[in-house]
Amino acid sequence: MQPIVLIAAVIAIAALGVGYLGNGMSLSVQQFGVGEQDIANPVTNAGLTIIIEREFGATLQGNTVVSDAFKDFITNCVFKSTDRDLLPGTKLFCKLLDHENIQTANIIAEGIFMLDATVPAGTPITIPVDMIVQNNVNFVHNVVILVQAPPS
Repeated sequence: MQPIVLIAAVIAIAALGVGYLGNGMSLSVQQFGVGEQDIANPVTNAGLTIIIEREFGATLQGNTVVSDAFKDFITNCVFKSTDRDLLPGTKLFCKLLDHENIQTANIIAEGIFMLDATVPAGTPITIPVDMIVQNNVNFVHNVVILVQAPPS
C-alpha cells in the first residue's frame, strides 16, 4: 500500500495590489487508513515555496503600444519535508486549483516529480508546473501538494 499525504496551501490570490500571496497559508495533513489501521504518512511537517515568474508583453491600447503589460505565472512549487527523508520512487504532485474548497475545485495546472534517489529532510525539491494559461496567478486560488510514497 502506498501512503499518501495531502498538503493544502490556501493561497487566496484575490488581492492584486500589494502582492498575490498573503501571509496566511494553512497546512492540512490528511491521514489515510485501511480497515482499522492507519497508513503512516511519508511526511508530517513540510515547507512550501511558490515560484512566480512575470512575463512581459506588449498590448495595444487604441493605436498605442503599451510595453509594460505583464502576466504572472506560477512556474514551480518548491517542497521540502522538514522531518523525514523522502525515499526513491516517491512522487510529488503540485496541483493548482481554481477554488479554495478542495472538494469542489478544478485542477487548472499541475506538476509531477518523481524522486530517483533518497532526499534528506530539509532539502528543497522543485516541482515544475506545466506552463499553460491557467497557471496565471489570477486564476489560482489554492495549491495542493500530494506526496505519494514509493510502493512497499
